[in-house]
Parts: sequence; C-alpha cells; structure tokens
Amino acid sequence: VLRNHFYANSRILAFPTLAEGYGMVALEAMAHGLAVVASRIGAMAEIVADGETGFLVPPGDAEALAARLRELLEQPRLCEEMGERGRQRARNHFSLEQRNQLLNKTYRLVVDGSSMRTLQECVTA
Repeated sequence: VLRNHFYANSRILAFPTLAEGYGMVALEAMAHGLAVVASRIGAMAEIVADGETGFLVPPGDAEALAARLRELLEQPRLCEEMGERGRQRARNHFSLEQRNQLLNKTYRLVVDGSSMRTLQECVTA
C-alpha cells in the first residue's frame, strides 16, 4: 500500500545503484508509469530502454545523473511519455504472463529436441 502511494505521487525514479542483480525496483516503477534514471549496471540495460523509457548513466557519475533528472523535470511531457512507454515495456516484456509464455516456449523447444544456441534465439523462435 505504501509503495503504491509512493508511485502514485511520483513521476521519476532515480536509481543510482552501484550493484544490482535484476532491477526489480526499476521494473516496478516502470509498471507504475514512472520514467527511470538508473546506473548502467547489471540488468538495467535490458530493463530500461535508454532514451525511450528513461535514461541510463555511468555508475557513480553524479553529474550525469543530475543532468538527466534535470532534463526530465524541465520537460514534463518527455517525462510523461517515457513513463508511458515504460509502462508498456514492463507489461509487454516483463509481465508474469509474458515470462510464463517464454518459459513454456523454452521447455517445449527442449522437450522437442530443438538445439537453440542462445536464449535470444529461443525468444524469437
């Protein structure tokens, strides 16, 4: 409940982490329509589409972080558009339903004896 209140009253998530495994915080913020400014680290490059759903900055670069946050604050329309694209990206690429479909597809390929070299090939198969 508190988390939903936070997202409902926010437009941007600043996530300047120096260590991140998967990026659930950023993904959750995107699902709530927030633009994300995050460190380019771990899975963040897969989650945040740089320039589309938010911005990725070099880890530890406070000036780059501040510049991107300022850009979004000074351009509310851009911030809103990135937030909406983030919501769509979270739903289309990272929803539980989408992840379950991908997992089922992967299992079917393995059971059928298909030899996929990479997960990306599996996703696009």
